[in-house]
Amino acid sequence: MNEDRVKVRSGEETFVHMMHTNGNYATLCGLDGDDPDGSVDQETLPLPITHTVPIDCPDCKDIYCLCLEYNRTDFVKTTLT
Repeated sequence: MNEDRVKVRSGEETFVHMMHTNGNYATLCGLDGDDPDGSVDQETLPLPITHTVPIDCPDCKDIYCLCLEYNRTDFVKTTLT
């Protein structure tokens, strides 16, 4: 139900984010989440399994809204699955 999102506490703020598609980051907006590096003050938190939790990260929303301006035809066909 919430497999496509992750809740991360970063300092004093806690937001539900879109998940990063690959790589080293937990969130689409570039947070590490539970990085073992002690200088990163972030942790991922559990989401309920009974209902979908809305995404409330303003940075993830901005990235999503920017992507809405593009179509499938804007991409090279070999990069689309």
